[in-house]
Amino acid sequence: MNRNVRPLTPPPRGVALVVVLAFLVLAAIVVIGFLGRAASLRKATANQRAAAGGRVLADTVVNLVQGQIDHAATAGGGTAWASQPGAVRLFDSSGNLQRIYRLYSAPSVTASTAGNLAGDIPPADWARSPWEWVDLNAPVSFTNATGASVTRFPILDPRNPAAPTRFNPAEGFALSATPGAPLAQSVAPGATLLQPAPMPVRWMYVLRDGTIAAGTPDAGAGGMRVAGASAANPITGRIAFWTDDETCRVNINTAAGAAFTGTGAPPTFWDTPRFDAPNERRFGIFSPAAREFQRYPGHPATTTLSKVFPTLTSPQLLSLAPRYQFGGSEDATKIAAAAVPTKTDRLYSSVGELLYAQNRGLDRTPTGGGGSSNFSLSAQQLESARFFLTAHSRAPEITLFGTPRVSMWPVHSDPAKRNATDGLLAFASRVNNNNYHFQRFLPGVGSSDIALPRNRQLLDYLDSLTSRPVPGFGGDFAAKYGNDRRDILVKSFDYIRST
Repeated sequence: MNRNVRPLTPPPRGVALVVVLAFLVLAAIVVIGFLGRAASLRKATANQRAAAGGRVLADTVVNLVQGQIDHAATAGGGTAWASQPGAVRLFDSSGNLQRIYRLYSAPSVTASTAGNLAGDIPPADWARSPWEWVDLNAPVSFTNATGASVTRFPILDPRNPAAPTRFNPAEGFALSATPGAPLAQSVAPGATLLQPAPMPVRWMYVLRDGTIAAGTPDAGAGGMRVAGASAANPITGRIAFWTDDETCRVNINTAAGAAFTGTGAPPTFWDTPRFDAPNERRFGIFSPAAREFQRYPGHPATTTLSKVFPTLTSPQLLSLAPRYQFGGSEDATKIAAAAVPTKTDRLYSSVGELLYAQNRGLDRTPTGGGGSSNFSLSAQQLESARFFLTAHSRAPEITLFGTPRVSMWPVHSDPAKRNATDGLLAFASRVNNNNYHFQRFLPGVGSSDIALPRNRQLLDYLDSLTSRPVPGFGGDFAAKYGNDRRDILVKSFDYIRST
């Protein structure tokens, strides 16, 4: 018997097409995801490469400047060097200028005379040559979180905190005849101003082989030309820099001073009265108290912060200082009744920390005669003052011969008999396990201390230095003092050990 067998339900139609489309969609998603991931990785790699290139250029500048300083400081041969913002000058044994090491971007790294630096001065229209000059202090304007327009200067903010359209951020500082460039956005709304504090320096172009050359105008091509650049040795980046000298700034860890200004102000330092005059009488009446370092002649604390913060009083200035207190004679205005309390706050690691320190020491800073120490230091005040301040200004403690100096502080030969100050100064005058301070054992016996081996070695060391021509000046102490030279050395030693 023949039977027609039929399924109970009709077979599905188009299932294969749906499955294929599903796989195509899935494959498209995978491909799109892969391409998107590849694009993200490519972008991240490009950013990482650009960042690495930027670090290489930054390291190039640092190494170049360090090399310049090293060449100047280790020239030897009876030379002496002196640093300044932007340069190190080298003098020969007669005191004549021998060479200038540039610490800013220029076609040549050295100059033989100051006249050779004339070509480094930018022309009046330097802003029209952006391939040749750049303003390191070009301001940046942006809108902050509150919607206000803010202008920031990266190096020197020339604005007066009390009047932003005036340009005198610190006492004794002025800008005149600056080759300004138009501001991208004026400091004051509606005002037309030139960049009041430009810092133009040359662009230096770095080639693939490491060559550094300046860009010069190319009249024929209507652009610029870099010597040595080619298709095989293209430009890989450009650098522009200026090196400042931190020792030329006011150190917030050591400076203090006083806020007295105007005529008839009492002396803030102390000296021996020498004649009859109002200020000289104050020297005799208002002598400094113990630890009133801001009145000790020659002490770093006599460098005053009031020139940078002219609106602050002495108690306010000293409340910012990490190791100085206001008190004692209170800047030569009263007879000191007691020693100034010891202050042991942590030293500042950066200038920016001043913003968080206006109440530092407030609970133990006297206010008599100088006004309250409770005050507020604004961000604009600090921005305007930042260029003049530093928290690190280490200068080399060496002689003009490039050798260690000898400390004038008397130190007992027995470490157990030294106080904390003796121990600190002994440590500071020790180089390569060699003491560069005179020691004393029996200061009342004239022949005892000279018998200490290191004292005799230091006397011979000073005898050798004073008999040699002084680098950078010419001449020597042997010719100046004759037979008295050694007597002066012995008297100096005797004075130090018996103080």
